[in-house]
Amino acid sequence: MQNILYMFWSSFQPYEQQLIRGIRNGIVTREDEAAQYLYIHNMADSNGLTGNWLSRLDRIHAQEKLTRDGDYLFWAGNDITETLTNTEQTVLHALLQKKAISRDAIAEILWGKQKDDRFSDWAIDKAVSRIRTKLSEAGAGKNYIRTLRGRGYTLQD
Repeated sequence: MQNILYMFWSSFQPYEQQLIRGIRNGIVTREDEAAQYLYIHNMADSNGLTGNWLSRLDRIHAQEKLTRDGDYLFWAGNDITETLTNTEQTVLHALLQKKAISRDAIAEILWGKQKDDRFSDWAIDKAVSRIRTKLSEAGAGKNYIRTLRGRGYTLQD
């Protein structure tokens, strides 16, 4: 647990860490422009940081990633399912379930039992490229799907 909290704390910029420390220590108040976001979102009050500030920050931070709810896919809480083909959705569901997905697994998704006859590196690259473009348009950035040389693909943490 301590490692998770440290990684979370380390994800903040130094000025954000200083701001949080200032609120915790009563040095930074509601009048400080930089702190207003925390006060507006009920993560801080006149007594300092509220008990749920960490979970609120985690929820806000967690929204900036790909998630699924049943068959639906979301980026930052926005449904992107309709922008994806069925095949693209299947590839993304597979990426969400596993740490990495091999090119062979993507070939299985694309061509099923005919994958040995139809296997094409170019087609796999093109499919992943289309998914990257669509995720980028949703706000994820083109590097959200990372290539693992010789192994396949993974999602950026």
